Amino acid sequence: MKVTKVLFAVFFSIFILLGLIPDAMSQDAAPGPTTLLYGTDEDANTSIPPPPMQTRPPHGRQFRVVDPQFMVTYHGFTDEAREAFQYAVDVWASLIRSPVPIRIDATFEDRGGREDGSINLGGARPGDWYSFSGDRLWIAFALADKIAGRDLGGGKEDIIVRFNSNEEVGWYFGTDTNTPSGKYDFVSVVLHEIGHGLGITSTSRMIEAGFFSIEGALRSGPSHARFPEAYDAYVVDGAGTEITDFQDPSTALREQFTGNSLY
Repeated sequence: MKVTKVLFAVFFSIFILLGLIPDAMSQDAAPGPTTLLYGTDEDANTSIPPPPMQTRPPHGRQFRVVDPQFMVTYHGFTDEAREAFQYAVDVWASLIRSPVPIRIDATFEDRGGREDGSINLGGARPGDWYSFSGDRLWIAFALADKIAGRDLGGGKEDIIVRFNSNEEVGWYFGTDTNTPSGKYDFVSVVLHEIGHGLGITSTSRMIEAGFFSIEGALRSGPSHARFPEAYDAYVVDGAGTEITDFQDPSTALREQFTGNSLY
């Protein structure tokens, strides 16, 4: 008997203490591409329930949300896909607080079928990035808005997400965590990808540094503003050394990325 296929979402709480933020800031092109999530044929019998919530409110929402934390613009969603997406949004809204609504541009479209045993489930990225003067970090739109206490993008999307509607995916749109065998749990995937859109992401990568030489690189952006992402500023190795302290790019960073000892 096949066990249940469940993609499980990991909930992160990022508390970034940046002190006093100067008014001056810079805005440039996003330092990284959309993060894509691929599904395989492997089933798992693991299920992670949503965090404890307050009493269900009378107006039909699954969780009691004090303010409209998220504003979602939907493109191409079926009714059941939209309902499952909104459920995942409400879970995130119950976990974080911002004085500025977080705008999500969400598209449900055919992104191709299965290839070589895997399939593109979807992806997400911050709508853009900010770097506050003196911090030398790229900060995702939604988090930058919270730090500034105002909408820095003038209504621009904070998170851009795309999910695959191809029938070969085999989505399960239920919200009960009882995903049938052979299905992908849509709520879990949305939870995961919104996390990337909120800034749980890195531009760490491998680059060619010469003939048969590969180095690890961390910082990204235009030449006048090559910074790590905010998430990277909290990554350390087993000895407690911050990943941003290593020469960038370098073979030392490559060894860190492949050494299975980053936290």
